[in-house]
Amino acid sequence: REVAGGGRVVAVLQVHRYSRAASFLTEFGEALGEADEVVVMEPYDPGEVPIPGAGGQAMAATVILPAERVEFVPSWSDVPDAVVARLQRGDLLLTMGAGEVAFVGGEVLLRLQARAGA
Repeated sequence: REVAGGGRVVAVLQVHRYSRAASFLTEFGEALGEADEVVVMEPYDPGEVPIPGAGGQAMAATVILPAERVEFVPSWSDVPDAVVARLQRGDLLLTMGAGEVAFVGGEVLLRLQARAGA
């Protein structure tokens, strides 16, 4: 919050492993509730079998924010557009986790640059 100054915090999370999501589902939801806008991705699963009730949609449902401020985006390639749609001038984008989330910041920046040049 201090780094964001007067801007909002927009958080993107891709949990590393379904087992971690299952163990800390409520805690992730509480922590993400500290952001102003949240985008949740499907967990990164390097060879792990998905655990019912521990996917991205379940995690998004635990975030303690109004529903319109939380979005589950199942395909990572759709995440940058979803983030750009939520961002406002002065916002701080925070990406967290493992897997494809590492590419989100760069893709968001490219889209914002294209939008500014248009």
